[in-house]
Amino acid sequence: MSGYMPDEDKVSFAKLMQTLSADRVHKLVKETRALYSHTQKCLSASGLTTITLGRRLYCQTDDTTLARADYGHMFVALWQSAKTLGLREIEIEMDSLNAFGDDGAYQHFPIGMRLAVPAEDVLYCTNLVVNREKPEGGFHTRGAGESGEWQVINRSPTGVVTLPIDAIHVDEGKLQPWDYYKNPGHARSFLEKYMPVYIEPPKGQRWTNRYRGRGYTHTAWGRISGAWDILRGRFD
Repeated sequence: MSGYMPDEDKVSFAKLMQTLSADRVHKLVKETRALYSHTQKCLSASGLTTITLGRRLYCQTDDTTLARADYGHMFVALWQSAKTLGLREIEIEMDSLNAFGDDGAYQHFPIGMRLAVPAEDVLYCTNLVVNREKPEGGFHTRGAGESGEWQVINRSPTGVVTLPIDAIHVDEGKLQPWDYYKNPGHARSFLEKYMPVYIEPPKGQRWTNRYRGRGYTHTAWGRISGAWDILRGRFD
């Protein structure tokens, strides 16, 4: 957007931020608004007011201890606890922008959801955007994004969204929901501690894939390694 941006996989976050001058930020905002306007015109011309889209979540299946739980484990524990107690909805925190799909990608991810998304909440769909040219000529192979990708705006001021239980599916062939939370006492205890929004302390190394929500342990090593990453200019 607004000219060539360095590959974020090869440039540190701190250096990437240095490329964002006031003029470039202004151009990014202008281009994002134009992208949204283009998308809305296309959806309106097709007569679409809602779009049913899917989203899949990854979950590490080789470690189900609470001290090393990832976001997927938290999601399954929350879903299973709500089902056990007969609840019809759950609340989770989502990013300001979330990638959904319409082509069945990431079927190997064990957690899925299908939601009816208001058309006005769609920032863009990659099938409506042409591939960007490379500075040296030609076009990027991946183009504007993954095929069938829809970027959806989360308009919640707190980031918290409500999901119906029946919109969520856990593939038990790939991930068995924790029997622990089929016990009403355990389910109730989890939900009493659970908060959809949690201000996280510095994150540990990415490969540990630890999720720090209420009811989960943040290890001492995670704090130390996270602080060291920040000192080195790594904030991811």
